[in-house]
Amino acid sequence: MTMPLSFSHLIRGYKLHPKDTFLTFFFSSIYENLCSQPADLIDSDITIVLTFFDNFTSWSPDEKNKAKSAIEEFADYIIENFLLPLRASSVKTPQPTPASLSAIQTSTPSGTPYRVSILRKSCLVRDRYRCVISRKFDKSEARKRFEQYGEDCKDDEGIELKNESSDRFQFLEVAHILPHCLTTVSSGDADLNVLRILDMFDPGVIHLIDGPKIDSPINALTLTLDYHRMFEPYGIILYAHTSITSILRVS
Repeated sequence: MTMPLSFSHLIRGYKLHPKDTFLTFFFSSIYENLCSQPADLIDSDITIVLTFFDNFTSWSPDEKNKAKSAIEEFADYIIENFLLPLRASSVKTPQPTPASLSAIQTSTPSGTPYRVSILRKSCLVRDRYRCVISRKFDKSEARKRFEQYGEDCKDDEGIELKNESSDRFQFLEVAHILPHCLTTVSSGDADLNVLRILDMFDPGVIHLIDGPKIDSPINALTLTLDYHRMFEPYGIILYAHTSITSILRVS
């Protein structure tokens, strides 16, 4: 097992950047698990902890097994305090319905139903009325374009919709990437741990989803109903594009 040593070689020799918060958390957690006293970190300097792993290759089999157990316990902590709570809170994004739209007209236009309705429209325009995974075209939009332009109606790429097979049309929904309920956690809520760990993975992301900001297009995707259901329980994974920061790769 060489993971601790590899990590220490990776970040040793320079002051930690704020984005290395998670690595600091990882190493200090393993250190505290293996040592009798907690890691005494000075600001962002984890030299004490990294030094502890310097001679990892010469550790006895028993010491390496203890390190392996510590890493497994850390993984369990992340699962129990981040992945599972995040999954449990990932309830399906409420979709605009005729009833909710009627409520919008008789109430303040700043509520969640209104924001989600605007979000759906924004995502449909951005994603060109297609599911970002299956590329199926929105059935409602196709109907509108057919009524307006007849057989000559086209998609946003200029391709005639009549050339699409019937199974290439489906009603589309907006899906939040980070759950909508993360904006309503309390100081004693288990979801607070989710926010803290999330901010370690991506420092500053909390400010991007604070309050109404969570209903912005940067935190949402256009999906079919089937893919929306797969997306919430980690059935679909998003990866950052290797060269374009605003693009995500789906798998």
